[in-house]
Amino acid sequence: MAFYNRISNKKINKNQRSILTAKLKAISDTPNNILLAFSLALCSKQFKTASDLLNKIPEHQINLYEKAIIKLRSYVDPNYTLPKNNTLTSNEKTEVLNAVNTGLIADNETKLTSEKSEKISQNVENALQNDFCNENTLEIGVVTALLNNNSKKYKNMQVNEVKKTRRDYCKLFPR
Repeated sequence: MAFYNRISNKKINKNQRSILTAKLKAISDTPNNILLAFSLALCSKQFKTASDLLNKIPEHQINLYEKAIIKLRSYVDPNYTLPKNNTLTSNEKTEVLNAVNTGLIADNETKLTSEKSEKISQNVENALQNDFCNENTLEIGVVTALLNNNSKKYKNMQVNEVKKTRRDYCKLFPR
């Protein structure tokens, strides 16, 4: 933590990144410190290291912090899928799926491949099952459909947005 705090403006160069990664891995060798190392990896935007550390967290610690870890993991692992027996609410599930989708779309290392696009579409459909009018999910669905030139999905997302607007309007001005 002290090493990270000494970095001015938190702009980490390649050398500092490798030193920080080594320090995080050394910290994580002690089981009691793995959550600290994971948190610091996220804070310092060391997402690959955070993902590696997450896989080392013991099951009993994951159970204690299940919701927080599931949400955080969705930001660092674009291939993440929700565990079957999770305790997340519908809104939390939608939030996690939206985080994964945003990560897949914003990934600047690779272009939006058909495989990633299919994963995003699947996640959007799963998220809409939890909350069929979630504005963020609908926006992600629209962007994905437009990027893939899929006019049918695009129109479907637009219809859902219109339904959401009507529902919101009816709540504001009941008859």
